[in-house]
Amino acid sequence: MKIEIENISFGHNIDERILDKLNYSISDGVLGILGQSGCGKSTLLRIIGGLLRPDEGDVKINGESIWKNTIVRKKAISEKIGMVFQAGALFDFLNVEGNLKFAMEATGVPRKQWDSTIDRMLGSVGLDDIGNIRKRFVSQLSGGQARRVGLARTLVTSPEIILFDEPTTGLDPQRSRSIIKIIKSSLSDSKISIIVSHDMNFISEICTKTILIENGIVSASTNKEGIQKIIKSKKTDYKDSNLNKLSKFIKGLPT
Repeated sequence: MKIEIENISFGHNIDERILDKLNYSISDGVLGILGQSGCGKSTLLRIIGGLLRPDEGDVKINGESIWKNTIVRKKAISEKIGMVFQAGALFDFLNVEGNLKFAMEATGVPRKQWDSTIDRMLGSVGLDDIGNIRKRFVSQLSGGQARRVGLARTLVTSPEIILFDEPTTGLDPQRSRSIIKIIKSSLSDSKISIIVSHDMNFISEICTKTILIENGIVSASTNKEGIQKIIKSKKTDYKDSNLNKLSKFIKGLPT
């Protein structure tokens, strides 16, 4: 499995581009994306996921275009991709069961598998012990429960690529650790995962590669060992330009 991001640009106009001819490719593994708020991290996830059309450029999955393809092929490619949104993004007019069934119907999961898949996924995200959870609506869920349902809704379709947009933002430490544990267990089921997060411990623990987005492009990148080295050290200056830039960003210094 391979994702190729080719010359992606997006913005309100040519002088206010959030992303400006951004290029990057990733094969199997877990990619972490860092950057200041508003730098285009979530925008990039939506472009990769087929939810937001770029002004220029393309995304290819195993060599096949998302944005320069037929509607039918784009839909088929996008069905390989699951996205976990920051706030769960559940349909409030559907109960938990309805949200999961909607996802399975949209991606062609056979109906005979629905009930067993829902049971399995609710168990995998730690919601199977909550009474009548299937019939609860979004308004009846806590913030942590809604995040778990959102994760379950993504996992029921068995995506080959999973995109996580700030999955722990707004959660207390205990709930955050719980979500991280669930995400870690789900990573083995996908071939590529991409995570946007400000939680550096989360990024260093899970991601095999990490990139920094600045001024609309990938300005630095490193592997798991590089990020862990930065976090464990008090150093801010490195001879390696990638580590140097990432270290300064992580420690709140000008890059």
